[in-house]
Amino acid sequence: MRSTFYSFLFLLLFPAALAAQTHIVETIKTQLGHTNAASEKLDLIFRLCENRQSISGDTLYYYASMAKRLTSENSELSFLADYYKNTALENMSLLDSGLRMTNQELDPLKKLYPTSSVYRKFLYLKGTLLVRKSFYKEGIAQFYNLLQQAETYKDEFLQIAAINGIGWAYMEMGQPATALKWFYKAIDRAQNKIYNKYYATLYSNLGSVYASLDQLDSAEYYVNCAIDTARNYEVLSCLANALNIQANIYTFTNRIPEAEQPLYEALNIRMKIGDPFYIVSDMLQLALYYASQKQEAKGIELIQKAIQIAKEKKLIAKLPILYRGLAECYKAAGDQKNYSETLEKFIVFKDSMYEKNTAEALADLNVKYEVQKKENTIIQQKLQITRKNFMFYGSLALLVMLIIIVRLVFKNYSRKNKMKLLLLQEEDKRKELLAVKDAEEKERKRIAADLHDNLGSFVASIKANTDEMMKTHIISTTHLELLQNNTQQMISLLDDTIWALRKESLKLSDISDRIKTFLNRLKPNYPNISLRTDEQLEPDFELQPVYAYHLLMIIQEAITNAVHHSEGNEVTVKIDSSKKDFISITDNGKGIQNNTKNATRGGSGRSNMQLRAAQIGCEIVWENNFPQGTVVVVRNEMHE
Repeated sequence: MRSTFYSFLFLLLFPAALAAQTHIVETIKTQLGHTNAASEKLDLIFRLCENRQSISGDTLYYYASMAKRLTSENSELSFLADYYKNTALENMSLLDSGLRMTNQELDPLKKLYPTSSVYRKFLYLKGTLLVRKSFYKEGIAQFYNLLQQAETYKDEFLQIAAINGIGWAYMEMGQPATALKWFYKAIDRAQNKIYNKYYATLYSNLGSVYASLDQLDSAEYYVNCAIDTARNYEVLSCLANALNIQANIYTFTNRIPEAEQPLYEALNIRMKIGDPFYIVSDMLQLALYYASQKQEAKGIELIQKAIQIAKEKKLIAKLPILYRGLAECYKAAGDQKNYSETLEKFIVFKDSMYEKNTAEALADLNVKYEVQKKENTIIQQKLQITRKNFMFYGSLALLVMLIIIVRLVFKNYSRKNKMKLLLLQEEDKRKELLAVKDAEEKERKRIAADLHDNLGSFVASIKANTDEMMKTHIISTTHLELLQNNTQQMISLLDDTIWALRKESLKLSDISDRIKTFLNRLKPNYPNISLRTDEQLEPDFELQPVYAYHLLMIIQEAITNAVHHSEGNEVTVKIDSSKKDFISITDNGKGIQNNTKNATRGGSGRSNMQLRAAQIGCEIVWENNFPQGTVVVVRNEMHE
C-alpha cells in the first residue's frame, strides 16, 4: 500500500505545481483565463497573489511580474506588484535579495505614497526578512515602527500583523512567555470577523509556543484550532506548519502511530504548493521519522525517491543532506555495506560542491592573473638570479615561519579546547541553575499551599466567630478569646514560616531554640502538662531553610498531637545531633494500640508529617513508650 503511495507521490509531484493548489486559487485562475480586460486581469492577479501562502514562490513571482507589466511606472499598483515579487523571494528563501530589493523600494515609496497601505506592507515585509535572517532586534524595531504607522492611519489588519510579528520574533529568540503575551494581544485586536483567516497563523504560533513550554494540552488545542481554520480558509502553508507541530505533539505524548498521518498530509500540502525544494526536505523528515520507528525500509525507499526528484529538478544543494539521511537509514537498518557506499556518495557530492564553489571564486581572479602573467615572468627571472644568494636566508625564514605557524596552530587548538570546556561547564551550570530554580519553584508553590491550607482554617474559624457575633448581636468573652487565639495562631504560623525561609542556612540549635519558644507559647494553655526539652547539640550541623521549615512543622505537629490527644501530663522533646534517631517527642499518655507504622493519632496530620519527612530524606516512626505513652521518632536516613 505504501509503495503505491510513493509511486503516486512521484507521478503527481510536479504536475501538482501546475494544477490548482486550492479551490480559491483554481477559481481565480479560471477567471483569469477568461478575461482580456487589463484592469480586471490586474485585479484578479492581485487577488491571486493575496493567497501567497497557498502557492509556490516561483508561481507568485510569475504572477507578480505579470502584474508589474500591466501597471504604469512608479504607480502605487506598480509598487504593490514589487511587494509581491519581493514576497516571492522571501518564500524562496532568497533573503538577501529580498531585503536588498525591499530597501531599494522603501525610499521612493515613502516619498511618493507615505500614507499608502503598500508602504506599510513593505515595512512588514522588511521586518519578516530581518527576523528570518536572525536580526531579531532590528526586526522588532521594524514591527514597532509598523505598529505606530498602522495605528496612525487606522490600518487594523497591519496592526494585527505587526503585533503578531513582534510575538514571532520573541518566539524565534526563545522567549515563549513574552511571545505568548503578544500573540494574545493580536487575538484581542482581531475581533472583526474579516480577520478570521489570520487566526490560522495566530493559533499555529500559540500552539508552537505552548509546545515549547511543555503545556501540551494547550498546544494541542490551539494547533487543532489552527488546522481547522487553515482548512476552512485554505491557507496551505500555515496548515502544513500546524500539521508538523501536531505530529511533534503526538510524538511528545507517546502517540507515535498518530504522528504519521499529519506528516503525510503536510507532505501532500507541499505537493499542492508545488515547491520541490521543500518537498524533498519534508520527504527526508518523514523518512527519518520512519527510521526512528524501526521502519527503516520505508525511510530508505522515501529518501531514494527524494534523491531522484532532486536530481531531476537539479536541486544539487539538497543532495548531500539527502545522501547523509539515506546513510543514517542504512545504519539504523544495520546495512553496513550500503551505509558505507552511501556515505562515500555524500562525501563526493560535498567535495564536488566545495570544488565548484572554489572554481567560481577563482574565476574572478583569472583576468587579473593573465594581466600580471608577463610581469610575474619577469619577476621570476629576477628572483632566479638572486635565489642562490638568498637560499640560506630564505630557508631559515621558512623554518622560523613554520615554527611560528605550528605554535599558532597549537595555540589555536588549545584555545578551542579550552573554549569547548568552558562552554560545557557553562552548560552544566545552566542546567544546575534550572534544576535549582525548578526545585525552588515547586517548593514555593508547596509552601504557598501550606499557608493557604493552614491559614485558611484559622480564617474560616474567625469568619465563623464573627458571623455568630453578627447573628446574635452579642460579643462575649468566649468569642473574643477565640478570635484572639485564632489570630495568634495565624501570626505564629507566618512567623515560623518567615523565620525558616528568610535565611540562607540554619543550625539545628536554631530549631531547638524555636521549639522552646513554641513550648512557651503553649504552656499557658496547658497548665497541667509539663512541657520540656532535652538537647545534645554537639556537633551542631547546618540545615537548608526548606529542610529547617519542614523539620519545625513536623516537631510542632507531633507536640500538638501529644497535648491534644495523649491525655498525659508530660511531653518531652529530645534533640540529639549525634544519633540517627536525632529527634523524639515523648508523652506519658494513653499510648497507641500497636507500634506498627500504621498506628497514629491526629487524622490527616500524620500523612502531612510523613510527606514532609520524605521531602527532606527522613523517616517518622510512632512507637509505644514503656511503661506508658507514645514516642514519635524522626530518623535521619542520611546519617552514617
